[in-house]
This record gives sequence, C-alpha cells and structure tokens, in this order.
Amino acid sequence: MLGLYQFRGNSLLVTVALPGQPRPKALNAKGASVLQLA
Repeated sequence: MLGLYQFRGNSLLVTVALPGQPRPKALNAKGASVLQLA
C-alpha cells in the first residue's frame, strides 16, 4: 500500500492509493513537497 504525504502551506494532504491504481496527478503539482512511502 502506498501512502503519499503532500505538504502545501499549512495544510497536510494524505492520500492512500490502492495497488494497481494510478495516483492523482494533483500530487505531482509543482511547488509541492511530496514524500512517497512504499
């Protein structure tokens, strides 16, 4: 299971993607620090 943590300003967005499913493109937005945990 993949957990993506996106930090944008003072907000923290946590998205969990199921295996085999594409991750939202919003997580790849420029200016965002994205940490991918496998």
